[in-house]
Amino acid sequence: MSRIIICDDNVAHLHLISKIAEKVVGNAGTVEQFSSPLDMLHAVFEKGEKPDLIILDYMMPELDGLQTLRILRDKGVMSKAVIVSAYFKEVVEKLIPSNNVSVIVNKPFSVQDLSDRIGAALGIK
Repeated sequence: MSRIIICDDNVAHLHLISKIAEKVVGNAGTVEQFSSPLDMLHAVFEKGEKPDLIILDYMMPELDGLQTLRILRDKGVMSKAVIVSAYFKEVVEKLIPSNNVSVIVNKPFSVQDLSDRIGAALGIK
């Protein structure tokens, strides 16, 4: 059973990404949504269950996606990660030192592209 956690402060994007992820995992997984990185971090650490995949928007008001990912990594959460961003060049430059990001998806994205990338990150065809 795959567990996916998605965090995006844009509610419309959050729902779209969640719908795509739900189609990829079907009945073989769960998808949790958060519009706040702080709420997401609290939920991950409170449950103590590591997700199989974390999908993060890059630009969020409280913490950006990379800051959020670094906190997870520092606490031992080494789940696969997908960063979604309209700031593609900036994200790529910041990721060069490596933050264990599986995939960077550029906004705007196609439903098929994001679906394929989520499936690949989870090992689902």
